[in-house]
Amino acid sequence: HRLTGKKDPAVSRSRRRGEMATWRTFGIRRGDRVLDVGCGLFPYAFATHLADVTATPEWDGRPQRIPTEGRPFYRCSVERLPFAPQSFDFVHCAHVLEHLHHPARACTELMRVARRGYIECPRSWTEHLFSADDHRWLVDWEESTLVFRRKLPEEYGDVMGVQYRIFDWLEHRPFRVYWNLPSVTRVRNVELYWEGTFAYAVVAKRALGPIM
Repeated sequence: HRLTGKKDPAVSRSRRRGEMATWRTFGIRRGDRVLDVGCGLFPYAFATHLADVTATPEWDGRPQRIPTEGRPFYRCSVERLPFAPQSFDFVHCAHVLEHLHHPARACTELMRVARRGYIECPRSWTEHLFSADDHRWLVDWEESTLVFRRKLPEEYGDVMGVQYRIFDWLEHRPFRVYWNLPSVTRVRNVELYWEGTFAYAVVAKRALGPIM
């Protein structure tokens, strides 16, 4: 979340517009059951139920309590959700799948518990530039398929020399607002709106070596 500067009011308004877009796109109605998986400290505004692996995620190295605002909270992994099939009308899962050991299990679970939903992950080019040590997968949308490629050891770290510069740039409000414009987030993130089912693939990669 540090890459989004979500505590900035202007950024929050931009994020709210993006959330309103999901409301309109999927026709979420009053009374619908909406699950936010991996909600973190900034739950989806229209979620009726929240889920995360911890109730006290860290922000800048300090544990913070998730603001549930009276909504039911479930401590669980997206790889094994404690809900019956089709329990929810909509499931929101943003910046979660790239962290997991088994993203295929998570994709199956999302489709099992909800009729439709939204998935967001950083695209592979974003990950190469601003590689996060706790991201295990490079994610892209290719040929109508959500593709996961496991990061190789040499793909971690500051390969391009700009990994930590992003935090300096985000100190400047105009850049934070620009970085979170919907037209920009669509370029730097996979933003998958799905209904019923979606295709996914987990691709094995071999270690990089010299070209012969």
